[in-house]
Amino acid sequence: MSHGNKQQWILAKRPEGMPDSSEVILQDAPIPDTGPGMLLVKNHYISLDPAIRGWMSDIPNYLPPIPIGDPVRATVVGEVLESGSDNIKAGDYVFGLGGWET
Repeated sequence: MSHGNKQQWILAKRPEGMPDSSEVILQDAPIPDTGPGMLLVKNHYISLDPAIRGWMSDIPNYLPPIPIGDPVRATVVGEVLESGSDNIKAGDYVFGLGGWET
């Protein structure tokens, strides 16, 4: 079943010094199908934390660097639209590490 597209802010290159708008790009991407154990979540809140700048660097941290071409990592809070889990149902709210995605 096709869910259409989402918008993502992608890490295009590693920042040197102060970040600027050339380091992240907005692109459309298909929304993947929900498989067993997976959730389709609509993000309602996306964090903008100082730690994100560290994750954008190529220096190992408490989390690995964000790979070039991946969505910028962030803490998100969202509503479950579809669930492939027995423990979480559609309509529940969840939080965790996600991406700058709509």
